[in-house]
Amino acid sequence: MIVSRPTLYRDAALADPSGPSLRKEVSVLVDAGHVVWIRSSSDEGALPPDVHVIDAGGSTIVPGMVDAHSHVTLPGGSHWIDRGADPPEELLEVAEHNGDLLGRAGVRWARDVGSPLAVDPRDGQKRALALRVRERWRLDPNRPRIRVAGTWISHSGVITGGLLIEADDGPALLKAASTQLDDGADFLKLYLDGPKKEEAPWSSGSTPESIPSNTDSSSTQTRSR
Repeated sequence: MIVSRPTLYRDAALADPSGPSLRKEVSVLVDAGHVVWIRSSSDEGALPPDVHVIDAGGSTIVPGMVDAHSHVTLPGGSHWIDRGADPPEELLEVAEHNGDLLGRAGVRWARDVGSPLAVDPRDGQKRALALRVRERWRLDPNRPRIRVAGTWISHSGVITGGLLIEADDGPALLKAASTQLDDGADFLKLYLDGPKKEEAPWSSGSTPESIPSNTDSSSTQTRSR
């Protein structure tokens, strides 16, 4: 068993979001994947006896970035709708590839804003595939933490092939939203292109917000996850 040692990155520059300029001559102590402290390289104080020191001069340390619009289970490209119908096992492999790219790019958090439905082998229920990816990556330090919107909710007649969950009126829209939240979605993704150009897919009387008896439940669940 390999025991990790504390690591000191010495004399780096730090992109500090609290100010407009780089902080120079900075040391950062990291232990077990966590930042212990950030100090001036000229005033590091006492160090752990087994610390591994890395000369970080000429390097810039950047805080973990956030990908605010991601589809971790999709390979991208112009045929992304077709790719959403690929076997779930292939899309999970795509997710691992995307997770590796995100991690190497310094992305530590991602918002997944839509993934296809797939049968979960644990209970036979259909859920957004990214929900399984979220649980798989939760304890993996090489993968970003993700927040998942579930599957796109849209009006019928927008995209064929069964990629989206279709809802044409208020009750259907509310049911689709509630099902996504019950499945574990952190928030909801509404596909706002409707069957008619330049016309909203739902009227103001069709949205979940227009049904007072259920609005509080949906909005509270979305905020709390």
